[in-house]
Amino acid sequence: PSGMGWLIHSKLLQSYLSLLKRSQRDELKKACCGAMHNLTTSKGIVSEVIGQIIVKKLYGMQAIAPLLKSDKDDLQRAAMLLLINLLKNENLHSLIGREALPRLIDVLGHTEVTTESDDTYAMACQSTTVLLLNNPESNKNYLKNNLIKLLSNHSNTCHPKSSKAAAILLYRIWADKELQSYVKKNGMNKSMFVNDTTTAACSSLTEH
Repeated sequence: PSGMGWLIHSKLLQSYLSLLKRSQRDELKKACCGAMHNLTTSKGIVSEVIGQIIVKKLYGMQAIAPLLKSDKDDLQRAAMLLLINLLKNENLHSLIGREALPRLIDVLGHTEVTTESDDTYAMACQSTTVLLLNNPESNKNYLKNNLIKLLSNHSNTCHPKSSKAAAILLYRIWADKELQSYVKKNGMNKSMFVNDTTTAACSSLTEH
């Protein structure tokens, strides 16, 4: 888009974000997340710049992050899908993490995974993996014993997407020296992170 095109995009995105903050209608919020998701889906420069406008120029995570904890499954999933797209730009990880990571950790620690929420919980695990590893020094304090036990339990459930994503998150935590040192100091042992389940999940990634 031309300079005028970017201005139009920016105003449109601002409208979407304002609706996320102000609207009481979940369907409208879901539609706004969906529209921004569509605008950030492609791999080209346009989607990348739109992501930057949302996160850096319009401080959009202030409106998006609270929806990651929505008790409405469809709205929560729409927000997670948008987050996955925004995380494709590594330059935005720090800004996204400030707002999103505390909410994601809360989701991981307080969600009972069902067939309906399998996909959403998996996206929460994937996003947490990216954001934790972006700044291990600052983010290690999120790794409480209860959270790790919950992730370990989830990694052994029959829900295909979330169990695999939880297993990969555990494996990646141990693979990072900073995070490994922290969890060791807090009494967690290697078998919670590296075991047949988590190793198989990570091996399946390299096979594709």
